Amino acid sequence: MLARCLIIDGNNLLHQRQAWVQAARRDFDVARRCLVQELESCAGALAQRIVVVFDGVSGQRKLPQPDGSPVEVVFSPSHLTADSLIERFAFKTGLGQDVLVITSDRLERDTVEAAGIATTSCLSFVEILDRELAGMRRTLRATSTRSRSQSGSKLGDFF
Repeated sequence: MLARCLIIDGNNLLHQRQAWVQAARRDFDVARRCLVQELESCAGALAQRIVVVFDGVSGQRKLPQPDGSPVEVVFSPSHLTADSLIERFAFKTGLGQDVLVITSDRLERDTVEAAGIATTSCLSFVEILDRELAGMRRTLRATSTRSRSQSGSKLGDFF
């Protein structure tokens, strides 16, 4: 687990993987959903809580999410940028807590780090995310292989 809480600059992260960039060129809201779904798939391995903050200026102001989703999506109100919302949320949540802010915005990272809150770049986070997803795929393949090899068993084999 990276931290108890991850606060992610969603727009920054969307530009770190070619598939997300291509999806964003076609439909920014679809790209956002793809990113959130990928985070949901390995949320428990990353953090207890994940908050993804998007600028609320363009596209939808709400992203449909299933009940109980481990990823909370927040859109900044029109009078604030996602960066300022991330900073406010990090200061409120991060004081004395295990929080990691993920952004490629250097000024935002400097501001958050000045308050003693850890940060990492979106590129570094994508590498971590890719490792988690690859590990999950390996585990799934190994489980599937074991299941197939055991499916040839007969009832008498268990006695």
